[in-house]
Amino acid sequence: MLHYGSADEAMPYNFGPKDAVGFPQQIAALTLETCLSLGIEMGQALDVGCAVGGSTFALAREFQSVLGIDLSATFIEAAETLRREGQLTYRRREEGENTSVAEAQLPAGLDRGRVTFRRADACALPPELVGFDAVLAANLLCRLASPRAFLGRLCGVRGLVRSGGVLVLATPFTWDERFTPRDAWLGGRDGESSFAALQAELDGDFELLETRDMPFLIREHGRKFQYVVTLVSMWKRRGA
Repeated sequence: MLHYGSADEAMPYNFGPKDAVGFPQQIAALTLETCLSLGIEMGQALDVGCAVGGSTFALAREFQSVLGIDLSATFIEAAETLRREGQLTYRRREEGENTSVAEAQLPAGLDRGRVTFRRADACALPPELVGFDAVLAANLLCRLASPRAFLGRLCGVRGLVRSGGVLVLATPFTWDERFTPRDAWLGGRDGESSFAALQAELDGDFELLETRDMPFLIREHGRKFQYVVTLVSMWKRRGA
């Protein structure tokens, strides 16, 4: 529901936070807006931690080529089905073990041929992935075993982001030792701000353009939802 549900499907209660639905499309739109404002060539984009591809397909409205990457084989399989067929039937949890049938459908007119998907670990991305015009990583950092390994891959001679390219990061900094060892956290302990630690990692190679808070909603079942506020930061790689 996070990636493809309508506003009413994602939040069926009229008193619920409707502004928090459709986050993958919203973050992709913000990425496109940032690129357009800087006159970035809409050539190649990379969506790291793409899950089932909502933001990946949204980026393809402007970018000529978009690669979505995720560690989950299940997510990549679902995204590939959507790419091939334009729709996917799935089951969603209602209560206990009870489920209902729902359908994810891509917007009409979308050129699915611009999109490809690949399974890979964000902490050890293939070396041939270099020089993208824009890289998006939404709600990924605090679910990585080594956030610094991913951040270090963004720049350098074979960096993911080309000189002058755009980087958009979104993270609620939900550090959890089940995913990230405590000594690998970016801040979030001993009084250090996570965003300050993130800035320290990126400042030498990237210029911070803007930050903003964005809400998103995760449906757990028919009567339980997670409301999360993620911190979005937009960066431009130095050197052009």
